[in-house]
Formats: sequence, structure tokens, C-alpha cells
Amino acid sequence: FNLGDYTVNVVVSDDGLPPQTVTIAIPVKVEDDAASFTFLVGIISRDGVPEGWLYDRSQDKKTVVKMGDEVKVADVSGQVTEIGKDYLLLKHGETQHRLDLGTNLRQMVTAATAAKTATEPPAKL
Repeated sequence: FNLGDYTVNVVVSDDGLPPQTVTIAIPVKVEDDAASFTFLVGIISRDGVPEGWLYDRSQDKKTVVKMGDEVKVADVSGQVTEIGKDYLLLKHGETQHRLDLGTNLRQMVTAATAAKTATEPPAKL
């Protein structure tokens, strides 16, 4: 498929006498998943204020976020609550999500999961 708006026609028929048929048109919008193309590509401090740089590869677009900013990309949304040296935290509802440098918005994990993984000892081979 190409990106864009389409109409899908669904036709349903029965075996009755006389046979009955119903057709319904369903609008469908085919688009890229911007969240899977949007990566945390940089974190800097400008005049003592940390910034996170989100880059949408599908649209060649950089978005700069600061503490307290709202982020909405596709169905991913949240408020920036922390910017670390290689991650940022987004709060959605009551849940904190961690986005690590170099990962896309679909690869975020809950902050609790990220903390647990960071404190687990390495596996022995």
C-alpha cells in the first residue's frame, strides 16, 4: 500500500431466500508509525537547562523538549519529567516511561522496569 486515505468496501451476503446483501464502506487511513521513526538522538544543556532532542526520521524533523513539555507523537504521549545524561522520562497518567538515547518511542520501557534491569547483576555464563 501507499500512504493515504482509502475506502474498503465490505460485502456480506446470506443464503436465504431471497438472498440478502449488505455493503458497508469503511474509511482507512494508511500512514507511517511516527513513534517508531522518532528517536532520542541527543541531550544537551543550554545555559544550564537540559534539553532532549527527538528526531523523526520519516519527516526529517527535530523536536527539542525540556522539563515539563508535553510530547505527542502518533499514539505516544506524556510529559517530560526528567532529563538525564543519556535518557529522558515521560509521564503518561500515573506511569513513568524511560526513553534511552538512541532508541525510538516504541522502545520505551516503564521506568520501574528500567531501574530493575539496571540493578540486576550480570548473568553468569
